[in-house]
Amino acid sequence: MIWKTSLFKRAKKGDGEAFVTLIKDYENVLYGTAKRILINEADVQDVMQTTILIAYEKMSTVKKEEYFNTWLYRILINECYRLIKQNNRENNIIYLEESYQNDLSEMELEDLLGSMSDKYRVPLILFYYSKYSLKDISIILDLPLNTVKTRLSRGKQLLKAKLLKEGGSDNEQDEQTRL
Repeated sequence: MIWKTSLFKRAKKGDGEAFVTLIKDYENVLYGTAKRILINEADVQDVMQTTILIAYEKMSTVKKEEYFNTWLYRILINECYRLIKQNNRENNIIYLEESYQNDLSEMELEDLLGSMSDKYRVPLILFYYSKYSLKDISIILDLPLNTVKTRLSRGKQLLKAKLLKEGGSDNEQDEQTRL
């Protein structure tokens, strides 16, 4: 990891090549997160470009290397929110296949999540799909830790209620194990 520390220091001082090399490690995860929040490929590409540009311009503001990851995700999430607000897209669909693999098809899950507000969808995607810890989500979204816990819990409850309402399963125990 010494090479990453060196890259970080060089990028922080304005070395463009070091920054590009550093960003390549995060590109796929950033893309995956943006894709699940925005769905539209053109929007994802716009947000990715804007995120990388902002990160390059503001790289010198990152105080410590260990904060780089969450700092970069915070920029991405903020840009996703900005674009959603700009395009007035409150019903963008994201999905969490890993959490709901049992009986739900991708389309069913997209429909269920499509009606959820961003305040529940984004923490769910960061926790279940991107595998962030609660503390990291708290930092990325600039929310208190208990707020993140509450939004994850309520988001799961909303999904469960929608599943039961739409007749997703006759057995409530099956639903509980999925959530």
